[in-house]
Amino acid sequence: ERFPTETELQRALPFSLGTIQRAVQTLKDQGRLLRGRRRGTLIADPAPTLPDPLHLRFIGEGGQVLAVSTQSLTRRSTVSRARWAAGLAAPGRPLLRIDRVFSVDGRWPVGSRFYADPARFPALATRPARDLVGENFKLLLGREFGQPIASMDQTVQALRLPVSMARALGAVVGLRVDVLARSADGTALYYQEIFVPAGTPPLAVAASFALPGGQRG
Repeated sequence: ERFPTETELQRALPFSLGTIQRAVQTLKDQGRLLRGRRRGTLIADPAPTLPDPLHLRFIGEGGQVLAVSTQSLTRRSTVSRARWAAGLAAPGRPLLRIDRVFSVDGRWPVGSRFYADPARFPALATRPARDLVGENFKLLLGREFGQPIASMDQTVQALRLPVSMARALGAVVGLRVDVLARSADGTALYYQEIFVPAGTPPLAVAASFALPGGQRG
């Protein structure tokens, strides 16, 4: 489906051309718009369902695991002094932070902040954002870098959501699930914060999970 041109949007909306151009570029970076050669800018197909979610297993009324898809994805470089950051990279070295907003069953928004060392996992930093939209990062680390997770440290707390996340999710309070994932030798692979607004279906917090070869983590 064709997306309106920037000129058409400027005529229809009370925003400057610069504001519209930045918004359109953001949508392209997120993979929600595609640049067509002859037909102009096109609306991308709906995001694919996230495969084999481990940290986002929301349970429906019938006991089924609900489908989860990525609605937006942004990346930035950040430095953290938190205790968990020391295990991911040398002190003071920037980490890659990937913010995502997911849709659970097409109805409930859930947020995530994913942190990893871009020097260890460069594809997360350099690959086009649209190519990461449907990715399960847990599977990507195992598939492309030979670093499957073997254990997790998890905590859950109720809190007021951070301002930026509250705006993205349209909620003020909820749960934050913190996950520190480790390899078989105990090395920290990534840290993830998952923000679940009040009223979202139950989240199954994994106590164990399948490893290659049928073992259990």
